[in-house]
Amino acid sequence: MPIFDLESSLGVEVRRNQLVFCAMAKGLQGYTRRSYQVIEQYRDLESSELHSAVQQFVRGNGFNRENVILGLPRESVIVHSVELPLEVEENLDQVVEFQAAKLDPSEEESSYYDYVVLERNEKERSVLLQIVMVPKETIDSVLQLFRELSLYPVAVRFSTLGLQQLFKVHEAGFGSVPSLILHLEPDSVEIVLANGARQCLPHKRELEEDEALTLELILAEVDAFVSRLPVRVEACRQVYLSGSLAAEFLEPLAERFGDGELLVRGLKIKESAGSETPPGVLHAMGLAVSGLHRSSYARFNLIPRDKQLVGQRASLVPSLVLAGLFAAMLLLWSLSGFVQQRRMLEALEAEVQKLEPQVEEALQTRELWEGSLAKAEELHAMMSGRQRVLQVLSELTEKVPEDSYLQNLIIQGNKVTLTGYSQASAASLLPVLVDSDLIVNAESRYITQERTTGNEKFNFELTLREEESALP
Repeated sequence: MPIFDLESSLGVEVRRNQLVFCAMAKGLQGYTRRSYQVIEQYRDLESSELHSAVQQFVRGNGFNRENVILGLPRESVIVHSVELPLEVEENLDQVVEFQAAKLDPSEEESSYYDYVVLERNEKERSVLLQIVMVPKETIDSVLQLFRELSLYPVAVRFSTLGLQQLFKVHEAGFGSVPSLILHLEPDSVEIVLANGARQCLPHKRELEEDEALTLELILAEVDAFVSRLPVRVEACRQVYLSGSLAAEFLEPLAERFGDGELLVRGLKIKESAGSETPPGVLHAMGLAVSGLHRSSYARFNLIPRDKQLVGQRASLVPSLVLAGLFAAMLLLWSLSGFVQQRRMLEALEAEVQKLEPQVEEALQTRELWEGSLAKAEELHAMMSGRQRVLQVLSELTEKVPEDSYLQNLIIQGNKVTLTGYSQASAASLLPVLVDSDLIVNAESRYITQERTTGNEKFNFELTLREEESALP
């Protein structure tokens, strides 16, 4: 019986005329690739046809729909490396905003941007940033497209980042010495320097129509890429190849560099479909992985704050406090003579000015406390939910006999929907499931017999006891 996935995400690579989907899960036994889909020529499809194809994939893969990560093609974003004095760290957001305005490639079309800190050098008192920019029209159009597909991305990144993020689930992992990834396709060569978890330095060269990908061209692009790197690289730990032409160039490149291997070979990912991961899905897989852990790039997001799903709500407390003080001033003024009123108002104004810093500090402390309390409540609810899930899993593992197995499990409140197969009579499972301190009722939605195997496919709905009366 498969282990239930506690966390999941969907990575989507947006190519010129392809959409590549890959659903990933992170469970108690590590990462699992649930499924993938490539929709060809999606720009040429009718909107209803495209929506149907996407929703069919979504319905067949139970991922967290609030954890959808999009990746834009490398050629659609502009990546800048900017070195700044270390002293600007205190106002880094404002400084980067100014730098992005200077770097904006077009005066007519402004850009969205985000940044990460690549390197912090105390000795030279400098900080190296990577600023990624994309035209507003590109982001707005892709967000509109996915709204029409009933998917709401939580983050947009550049697809090359997915290759670097795969080292989170690779047997080599991130090391002190960087690794080089070469993604080879008939029409392009993509290069990534994965210099630890905090650095992803990308490059992509699109080939002309009459150009062919050769060993000499690849080596020339690698030399040009390394010579332009903003960070100093003394050595390379390993060269990894991916893409549809990776196997073809593996031997000559390994001979030239002294070593090399296919990136997909070392991935510590279970294949739920029982098949190897095709090379064209690696970007989307890495994007999904970036949504399942916390790091600098996992927080990277080209969607501006005002277009993100989670918004900020302004606090009205300071305004209410000042309004209350003003009302008190008016009341005193109406009850006193003119001179006395003026003196009291002046004294009150002075007292208000004196107390303003304390009021502001108290309000900030209250906001921090309320934020911490909300996070604590959210964490408590999440842990309670997971404990409930583990209880159900433990009970089902004990009750379901060896000749039956579950294909799908959905828990919504006190309702549990089971789908699976039984070599014996599926109906005999119902009294077994009800004989439980956790389950109060079990009903069959349908039982059908598979023609090829003779197994009975079943769909049951279970009702759980209220959580207060469930087993601890």
